[in-house]
Amino acid sequence: MPVGIWLFAGGQVTLSVLFIVLLVALTWGWLGHLLSLAEVLVFLIAAVRFFRPLLNMSMFLAELNYFGLSVGRIQKVFEIPELFQGNLRPDITAMRIRLENIGFAYPDQPALFNNLNLLIEENKITALVGPSGSGKSTLASLIARFWDIEQGNIWVGEQHNPINLAEMDAEYWQRFLSVVFQKNYMLNDTIANNLKIARPDATEEQLLSICRSAQLLPLLNKLPEGLDTYIGAGGRSPFRRRIAAPLDCQSIIKRCASGDFRRSYGLS
Repeated sequence: MPVGIWLFAGGQVTLSVLFIVLLVALTWGWLGHLLSLAEVLVFLIAAVRFFRPLLNMSMFLAELNYFGLSVGRIQKVFEIPELFQGNLRPDITAMRIRLENIGFAYPDQPALFNNLNLLIEENKITALVGPSGSGKSTLASLIARFWDIEQGNIWVGEQHNPINLAEMDAEYWQRFLSVVFQKNYMLNDTIANNLKIARPDATEEQLLSICRSAQLLPLLNKLPEGLDTYIGAGGRSPFRRRIAAPLDCQSIIKRCASGDFRRSYGLS
């Protein structure tokens, strides 16, 4: 049980016990003719008046503990070292990605990749097939620069004139990517505003073009309010995966993990 709940529950129990003890003492005093009825009533009124502020204080102490835990978690985020940031913003004419002798390990974990080489060609679907925990999502995170590689290079662009991903501006590079995690989340807002998270200044024509690329337009045309349709919290609707990315990558990842990928997609 969290410390905050212990503090709140402990405060309630302590105050309740003190109140009961006070009632017993007042009753004993009145029956023993040590206190008059008027004095007993005065003590009871005063006790009730003080009881609620003390109860509120115990609630405040519990909330203060939760606040401290939240601040600690935020502080851990700030303590994470920043990834090396390049400053190149090249004109990428070919989305050819080549991983060369990649080495990577999570903190305090054994090496996940050693001298990994992979070529992702432009305009082709590259499927990473393997059991859960084999590094498929990690590889996508390295390409997206959510983590830095420990050895090797990631090259992007034309075959004869590639660009080292480490020298490129990470925010600029991520504009060319669409990463769909196993669990994606939509805000409790309109379809348009969910799409504008990636590009707040997007026009309606641009949003419709994105929906067309994501094969969302047929579904969108059936809605009376179109782009202004509200999506429930978490995106519990057929739009969640479509808005997340043009390809239904979530089902691909799940089938990879369950071993059904080859049969589902006709791969040999």
